[in-house]
Amino acid sequence: MHDHMWASGGWFLGPILMLLLLAAVVAIVLYFFNQAGGSLQNRQSPQVQPKDNPVDILKIRYAKGEIDHEEFETRRKALEN
Repeated sequence: MHDHMWASGGWFLGPILMLLLLAAVVAIVLYFFNQAGGSLQNRQSPQVQPKDNPVDILKIRYAKGEIDHEEFETRRKALEN
């Protein structure tokens, strides 16, 4: 009696359309997330502003782990002289 669903391919197209809808929702959410503020990485790391002096930039690099303590001290002493 209810062969119309099987004949039209509804059992096959239903899950595919549901996956396409889910992919579209995820894409829209990601698009608005990127437009609103970028990634979490950018929010967690301090941004260097042009007004920062070289020692401040050096402190930020040290805090991020880009340079070790020895390099930090060497460069800081060179900048302060």
